Amino acid sequence: MRRILFAAPLVLLAFGEPAMADETAPHSPSTVLPSTSTPSAATDVSECVVLTQADVSAGIAFTFTNSCEDTIRCDFSWSLICDADATTGASPRESAQRFRLQSGRSRTYVADSMVCGDDGWMISDDRWDCVEL
Repeated sequence: MRRILFAAPLVLLAFGEPAMADETAPHSPSTVLPSTSTPSAATDVSECVVLTQADVSAGIAFTFTNSCEDTIRCDFSWSLICDADATTGASPRESAQRFRLQSGRSRTYVADSMVCGDDGWMISDDRWDCVEL
């Protein structure tokens, strides 16, 4: 199993050297934050699962691509925090997905920031785990 922690990175993550993400920085189109990777004892999929992020009009699109020989199962979760939440007392908007992804396929999820209106926002508590089945 491969566990990756990140905070709205906007670069292709190919599981390079681990680095700690700054999870307190608000999102902006120019924010580039590296991920932290921590391998576990299960099958290492670091060479065949790639996650890319891109700004889209609704927020951030996270695309998982599986080049492993087998199908993988992934758990992916994140929280969206609007800048106005501090003054309104609103809780982070949590989202989670569990999915299977066949070899050679991609899947995209969007962290939708439209609920924040014109206010700033950030992605927090982002985690994903993928394992070969």
